[in-house]
Amino acid sequence: MYAIRRVRDILGLERNILVLCATAILLNLANSMYGPFLSPYFQSVGATTEVLGVIFSIMAIANALVMLAGGHLADVYGRKTITVLGSLFMAVFIFPLYFVGLWYLAVVCLIMVNFGMNIYRPGAYALIVESLPAEKRATGFSSMGFIAGTGGILAPTIAGYLALGGDYRLIFLLASVVLFIMTFARQLLLRETKRGKQQTDQEASESPSEEKLSFLERLRLTWNSGASTRAYILYSVVSSLSGSIVGPYFPLLYLNTIGLDQLQYGWLVSASLACSLITQIPGGKVSDRFGRKPLMLLSMVTGTLATLAITQTRDFTLLLLIEIVSSTVGGLSSGAFYTLPAELVEKEYRGTALGVFDSLGRTAGAIGPLMGSLIVANYSFELYPRFVFYASVLLSIPSVIVFAIFVRETLRKNARVAVEEKPTPDQEP
Repeated sequence: MYAIRRVRDILGLERNILVLCATAILLNLANSMYGPFLSPYFQSVGATTEVLGVIFSIMAIANALVMLAGGHLADVYGRKTITVLGSLFMAVFIFPLYFVGLWYLAVVCLIMVNFGMNIYRPGAYALIVESLPAEKRATGFSSMGFIAGTGGILAPTIAGYLALGGDYRLIFLLASVVLFIMTFARQLLLRETKRGKQQTDQEASESPSEEKLSFLERLRLTWNSGASTRAYILYSVVSSLSGSIVGPYFPLLYLNTIGLDQLQYGWLVSASLACSLITQIPGGKVSDRFGRKPLMLLSMVTGTLATLAITQTRDFTLLLLIEIVSSTVGGLSSGAFYTLPAELVEKEYRGTALGVFDSLGRTAGAIGPLMGSLIVANYSFELYPRFVFYASVLLSIPSVIVFAIFVRETLRKNARVAVEEKPTPDQEP
């Protein structure tokens, strides 16, 4: 028992973290099956290359609006309630994709799937932060990412095998079964960290200011929480814009331009996920000891260079090496990326603030695919496949600059606050 407790302490795990880890294995299994193949799937049900950007923009806009509301709902009604309901939405609406044969109907179903996932995401992040002390948060996120990510390692390869004939429907059928199991487990095992409207009268009287905060007041508090928070919002917007430009076109670059088949592409994604997992827990430990920003900056620069490098080669071995380097650095920084924004704001409006960050970022991310479609419309992807990727690289530069200069490190602040709040001997019971 001591050994188990010791491992749990090293990894920064707690009951809710363990439950989310275990169930997120299933979430990653489902997402990693269908996610890498959405672009070719849409083409298989009638969408043209030019309309792909519009499709992804529509889904991104819907995601952004949902996350803004989802963070507030998690603050009001509780983290677990919204997490379970969102999970159920995912399971229900991905099932019809086994039967759908028209791309616009598929878009509607996927919007509802993303609705379920994104409405609970801010509350789930807040739940993790509120379940751990500051010095273990990045490790907790990284441990969760490591454990959860094991579900996605082989998923793209399995999906690639199922789709070798160009029929992607079995992927969605299997994903639906997995998500129903995930929903049931979360309902059964998660514990609430914030009861919202269900709290007792005594609890409400002890924290009246938190319960009386309206949605607009929480938004105001988010904006007024400091210049660093506003800088993070700007970084999030520009970064999402640059990354989303190429989102629909990466699979097509690999499959249509470079010439990989579905199984090779799936294997490449699996290898990338595996490398990311290996470094997540060490990265969380480094982030909890030395700070969130250094690893985040390293990941931003590496990701931009990797995007540029991928466009310059058709050699599978070299592509694999680029993916390994990029995903390894991404794994190191994963815990920091989740932890820093949650630490920029206070608990009473944290869910709303995280919803704001994600919502604004995804709103910008909705514009990116449209920009990509405009580029492809003027410079045919078949003739100029690299142009859209160059635009993404150029846009990523200002986001890195804004983050490096204006977003503060949050670990030192939390460590200082912990010392200041430590009771003196005469205050101890």
